[in-house]
Amino acid sequence: MGHRCGQGCWLAQGPSPLRELYKSLKFLPYPVSAARGACGEATVPPVSAGRRLKIVIKNALGLRGVKEVELLAGPARGVRMILNFSGHTPMYLGMYEWELHGFLRQVVPSARVVFDVGGYLGYDALLFAANSQGRIVTFEPDPDRVPLLEANRKLNPGLRDRITIETTAVARTDGDRAMSLDTAATRFGVPDLIKIDIDGGELDALVGGQQTLREKRPHLIVETHSKQLEDDCGTLLVESGYRPIIKHNRKIWREQRGGAAHNRWLLATGAPGLQ
Repeated sequence: MGHRCGQGCWLAQGPSPLRELYKSLKFLPYPVSAARGACGEATVPPVSAGRRLKIVIKNALGLRGVKEVELLAGPARGVRMILNFSGHTPMYLGMYEWELHGFLRQVVPSARVVFDVGGYLGYDALLFAANSQGRIVTFEPDPDRVPLLEANRKLNPGLRDRITIETTAVARTDGDRAMSLDTAATRFGVPDLIKIDIDGGELDALVGGQQTLREKRPHLIVETHSKQLEDDCGTLLVESGYRPIIKHNRKIWREQRGGAAHNRWLLATGAPGLQ
């Protein structure tokens, strides 16, 4: 599986049944309000156009339950994964975090080492491996997630040898089952790209990597789930010489990340290899 990022987002690719489904959205009824009971209280929550679109696509393609599939579109197209379609349909359709696709096209192909902090199912690690020739280190300390992460890695023989699963957490300092980003850079090699999504621990991870950030200048993707965390991470990045931008969550088919009211990314272009 070679480099494909130059092909762009799947919406820019040629005619496909999914494009036709998107066009059909204009024929779907848009809800005005929730149904009301006898006392006037809402009995049925309003269904958004995005939710209706999800239902149309999932029903048309039979996307239900847990299945082993080859991802249909997007920057990880062709990757094989075990997905639960109750929540992971965007990964299959190439729409997962599509806000980041442009930035990924810029920074992934030339990356020699990538740190994926928060491995989850392995989607990001597999995407990074599919679009570069580099080594990917994915950090996932949750023992309940590691088996599926490992299973998805093994489903991709052309990529798996370049993906290392590290079950140690990334933290401010080294400790029991924890290491800092600076220590990880010494152990696994200096990263050209670091993605961090660890549900509130992003600032701790950045604090533990300040030497790497200031001296080696990797590109950064930092997901934040609160305004305070976003401000704190942004301040640290500016003090480390970066000029991060805020990437907002899309409005169409918005992903609900654990019910978090605030969900955005800090994207920072570095200068790996120039130090």
